[in-house]
Amino acid sequence: MPVEAATQSTSEQPGLGLAASAFLFFVFGSCACLMFLYWCYGPVLNRHTMHQQQLHRQLQLQRQQRNLLRHLRLQLQQMRDDMPPMGPDGAALGRLDCDGLPDFPQSHDALASQWQGQSSWNPDPDHEDPGAVLDNLAKMLNHLQAVENVTSTTTVTTVTMTTETATSQTRTTFTSTQTGTGTTKTTSRTSSTLTSTTTSISTVTFTTTLTTTTLTITTTTPTTTTTMTATTRTTTIPWTPTSKYAYVMMAHDDVPGSFEHLWGALALVRMLQRLSRYPIVLLTNSTHLPDGKDLATTLQGMNVHILPVRRVDMPKHYSVPQHDRWQVAFWKLQIWALTMFTKLIWLDSDSLISRSIDWLFQRPGMWAQRDDWTCQLKQPNVCSGIFLLYPSLEDFQGLLAYAEELTELPNGDQQLIAQYFTIKRQRAINLLSDVDAAFGQCLGKTPTPYLNHDKSPVWGFWSVPAFVHKSGGWQNANIPAYSNVCFSINMMRQRYLQGNLTINICHYHPLGAYWRNHFCEAAWQLHISLPEVAYFCTDSCWYLGKSIKAADSGGSSDMCSPLSTTINYQTYNAKTLGLPIPEVSRQVR
Repeated sequence: MPVEAATQSTSEQPGLGLAASAFLFFVFGSCACLMFLYWCYGPVLNRHTMHQQQLHRQLQLQRQQRNLLRHLRLQLQQMRDDMPPMGPDGAALGRLDCDGLPDFPQSHDALASQWQGQSSWNPDPDHEDPGAVLDNLAKMLNHLQAVENVTSTTTVTTVTMTTETATSQTRTTFTSTQTGTGTTKTTSRTSSTLTSTTTSISTVTFTTTLTTTTLTITTTTPTTTTTMTATTRTTTIPWTPTSKYAYVMMAHDDVPGSFEHLWGALALVRMLQRLSRYPIVLLTNSTHLPDGKDLATTLQGMNVHILPVRRVDMPKHYSVPQHDRWQVAFWKLQIWALTMFTKLIWLDSDSLISRSIDWLFQRPGMWAQRDDWTCQLKQPNVCSGIFLLYPSLEDFQGLLAYAEELTELPNGDQQLIAQYFTIKRQRAINLLSDVDAAFGQCLGKTPTPYLNHDKSPVWGFWSVPAFVHKSGGWQNANIPAYSNVCFSINMMRQRYLQGNLTINICHYHPLGAYWRNHFCEAAWQLHISLPEVAYFCTDSCWYLGKSIKAADSGGSSDMCSPLSTTINYQTYNAKTLGLPIPEVSRQVR
């Protein structure tokens, strides 16, 4: 047995040796292969890793640059908003220091604190003009406009690295080129244009033009310089509103140099900007503000989209003389062609909004103001000063065709709208409550919703309508000169001579200062520097009648006539008749 065991163990040793030799050969061979592969491809892997790290840093720098540019844009916009234009007497335009109101809107308190306690804004002549600094900064930001490219398919990235060695500095330049297919989106929009398929209003298309933009951003660090270049192509895409609901109004001024309806629309825009979350569409024949600013570009920041107003002719067979004053109002029929929206709320530009009316979008059917000029309340007729509608090309064409069928139309567009939907479409128009929409001369006549426990009205003025159509005025007549004296910047219509004193009658109107404050805030945001706007928005002129010399007349005429801040009790108790200043001038002639 021992001899056999020794023989068996001796015979197994060669087999174990071969297995161990094979294992060791495999291990050393694998190590040799790995070393050979590392020797051959290690530098490539290192370069690829380094490239990836550099690309990662490059993307971080790009994000930092974009964040910096966004921050600079926000700071620039805030600085522009918080720097009011100068009034003619040196006071800041649009200062709202009356009735306990803050000097500036609450959204700008951070920078408005710089102006508190100052009666006027007087730039230091020894320092650079802030306006010039802002303009220069704006030009720099325009050159550094960030372009965000989004590629929808596979992207191939090619990285080339070159290293230059200097005596005391090493500079590494990385050039990244991305190629691929797909659509490219960009945030740099330059203009908006309106196109129509035919000369008549049948369809309206919004388009946004994106121009070719080349972006070059260079960021320098102590050891690395990174240069990045991106180019976008020019393309035109249809503009789709982000909301299916919108407010729409019209500002058409056919008298050269007159912007009365545009000013009314700007005041409404500012009110909607504060009270609503929906966009605004403005139909207008103006392309520029009086000081030369492009109207469409300027109003973009106020959530306003500009469309050119189109002429819609009334049928020529009408013979009633009143038709002439309904000509422009008839043009509002074109809002039924704005079919990119599901619902629209039409607002006349000679009106005011005192509280939010967004709830109107949620009501089914069509709604309109009551036609109640004489304040009888709960009247059954339609007034189109405010109107909730459903855009439809069928209804637009139907309204025009129905207008041809009628022999006369003495009440203009509102009569046509009411009869068409009631008779032709069998869809009655709902009428808003007098506490939600009323004429300005009816203020105080609407029953108040604010009641005591015994159902008696709470004393005071608690029934201001949400929508106030015109302010009213002298003679209680619906004539352009005096039907809307307080929702206007024409101070001559607001001055009323009673006895030997002249007062601003809009100081006595509950909404006179409210309309003025919103208009002046809009003018302030848009940096409108027109003289008549500056005079109207200067508190010392509107409230106190402080004499201000007109700069454009060589200081020879007073633009603000003296005012009395109270009335003469003797003439008041005697109910002495007075006259607006323009009427006094006519009597003198």
